[in-house]
Amino acid sequence: MTEQNFKTSFIPSKPIQPIKKGGDLPHDRGSSILTIISTVIFLSVLVISGGVYVYKISLDSKVKEQFERIKQIEANLEPPFVKDATRMNSKIKNIKFLFENHVAPSQMIALLERATRATLQFNSFSYKRDADGSALVTINGQARGFETIVLQSDSYSQTKFMKDILFTGLQPGDQDRGVRFNLTTIVDRALISYKEKVAQQQTNN
Repeated sequence: MTEQNFKTSFIPSKPIQPIKKGGDLPHDRGSSILTIISTVIFLSVLVISGGVYVYKISLDSKVKEQFERIKQIEANLEPPFVKDATRMNSKIKNIKFLFENHVAPSQMIALLERATRATLQFNSFSYKRDADGSALVTINGQARGFETIVLQSDSYSQTKFMKDILFTGLQPGDQDRGVRFNLTTIVDRALISYKEKVAQQQTNN
């Protein structure tokens, strides 16, 4: 029997691919793109944060500069000028207070003259201003009769400036003629305020 010798070759038919250091395999392209995007975002955040920080420093510097300028202007003001300005401001406040609280009873008296009946006369008249600016009016007088007092009360009630009208102390008049009375009423502040009077005059003009 004839022996046949077979030669086996271990040489590959295709070239062997070189193996990278550490045995790494080729990277996935998707992972590389995500890495790039993450890096860009990170760098963008750093740039924005840096810009905000720089803007804050610049703004603080401007505020400090303006504050220093105001202090310098105040320091340059002459003391006599400051004193004069303070005194003038005090005078203006006092004048304003007097103007707003000054009483002008002429309008109240004129209203009573128009609304009071001819059959009723006053013997005394006084008023006291309340805290809210209104006036408590007290009148002593004499009327022709009880009917006159009833009609007079109705006439006063029809005015928009008088309220809480009260006739008391009704007694026969001198020589039994007519009826004596005491009258109290509250007059609205708009009728006795000098400020309101001036404002009304300006409106009418």
